[in-house]
Amino acid sequence: MNLDSFMWFIEGLAQVRSDSEHLEMVRAKKLSLCLAERLGLPGDLVEKVGLAAGLMNIALLPAEFSLAKKGMLRPKEQERIMEHPATGGEVIGRVPELKAIGLDVIVTTHHERFDGSGYPDGLKGSSIPLEARIVSIVDVYVAQTSPRPFREHELSNPEALEEIRRAGESGKLDPAIVPVFLEMMQGIE
Repeated sequence: MNLDSFMWFIEGLAQVRSDSEHLEMVRAKKLSLCLAERLGLPGDLVEKVGLAAGLMNIALLPAEFSLAKKGMLRPKEQERIMEHPATGGEVIGRVPELKAIGLDVIVTTHHERFDGSGYPDGLKGSSIPLEARIVSIVDVYVAQTSPRPFREHELSNPEALEEIRRAGESGKLDPAIVPVFLEMMQGIE
């Protein structure tokens, strides 16, 4: 399997679904790659972080709702959101080439929080893979700066970065990676 072709396929599915969800996927991948490089990770790990960022919401692609839809999410939709990391990990785990490099684990753990308050398993600290901790920070940023049905408007870049800073200081997001992300963002968006 050619992973580049596979990723183009997934990005195409996201674009068919909605331009905003495709844009979020592209932004998350780009920012995750930049952050992994800024952290000085070796090339193979940088590539793995980029793949994980592009695939983290794969379980939401067939959903009957869009994250950009108008109005509040219904209880069943909220449940689907909470299940998407584990479901996405299961889907990725069915692709031997992706499972072999641990993408199933990264996708499953991208909503875990450094302080143990995340989901699906409540993992804490270094028990969360480094790649997932990187993708998690970027995912929070992209979600905060993108339209969502449960708030009036997305956060501005400075507002989102302040939220990320606070989440790093409180231990919700990896406090060693957050400052690197904040520094990186000074010159990107």
